[in-house]
Amino acid sequence: MVNSIYSKNLPTHENPIPHAAKVNNLIMSSAISGKDKNTGLYSPEKESQIKIAFKYFRELLASCNCSPQDVIKIDMFFQDKNDRTLVNKFWEETYPNINLRPARHSHQSALPKGCIFQITFTALKKD
Repeated sequence: MVNSIYSKNLPTHENPIPHAAKVNNLIMSSAISGKDKNTGLYSPEKESQIKIAFKYFRELLASCNCSPQDVIKIDMFFQDKNDRTLVNKFWEETYPNINLRPARHSHQSALPKGCIFQITFTALKKD
């Protein structure tokens, strides 16, 4: 049976969906963006949105009793795929050991107005 996961540290979605869902030890997230939780707005600064999204990514993992090392794959969605290079700084901070990084796939996507970046992840929680 699926269990919905909600984190008080992330903004709520505009649609009636959880931040993540869990079946047994498998966790899959909904979209994580860099929308400011307090203002409900996206920063015009691309790097700021990416930084916030990575912060929410780590906070959602913590809400699931997971760490970045439990993540198997991250999908990244960009308004402009050329912005991939802006992610590398936060990627390397989160995953400093090149031998302990999950799979990563970048997609160009039509995102909500003002949003330039979203993350989804799949994680396998340890017992």
